[in-house]
Amino acid sequence: MVIQRTRIAVSVILIGLVAACSNGGGSVATSSVPPSSPGTSKPIGEANFDQLRTRSLRLPALGVGAPCPTTPPLAFNLNGNSIVGRGKGPFRFGPYGPPLIVGDGNKTPWSVDPNYAGLLLVRGQRLDAHDQVTFGFWPTGFGTPAQQPGVPVAMTRQDSEGRTVVYQAELDIAADADRAGPFRVGAQMWSYPAAGCYAIQADGENFTEVTIVKVGAA
Repeated sequence: MVIQRTRIAVSVILIGLVAACSNGGGSVATSSVPPSSPGTSKPIGEANFDQLRTRSLRLPALGVGAPCPTTPPLAFNLNGNSIVGRGKGPFRFGPYGPPLIVGDGNKTPWSVDPNYAGLLLVRGQRLDAHDQVTFGFWPTGFGTPAQQPGVPVAMTRQDSEGRTVVYQAELDIAADADRAGPFRVGAQMWSYPAAGCYAIQADGENFTEVTIVKVGAA
């Protein structure tokens, strides 16, 4: 499978989607819950990715034939603008972009509340099957894969210029000690292997948030 190269920066994508956000699209359900062991959660700046990986995915039960439990996207403030996205924060799945479809080239905008400067670990799994969401990273040089260190490679794809794009089953979002804003670097593309209902879980140093999204056929 060949995927098309894109050089659009995350910040440009988010700005360009502002107008589209208010005009419809899919829907989601979100819930924020404390970490698995609230009494032992560490203050911002002291956790690491290995600790975040110990948290189990909190997948809502979905009966056979049951509809995907989605709700309308929520409005939030992004750099002074009212934007429609998914999630209650600090991690937000959006601003709301194009409909999610099966494939490896989904440009899935995301942002982090500037008030949260800590690490984030993002994973995703289908509720009505066992398919995993994987996160794609473009090469940093000519033919050099840009994979996250310490994370197994789930698959690779070739871009339109013949370079290897690496997909991994988690997105590790580094801490932002400078609190520079809502845009952090990571996962230019998200891959959804099949149509269905997916849970996207974001684990922060003192919270866990689950967002439910519906992915359509290509």
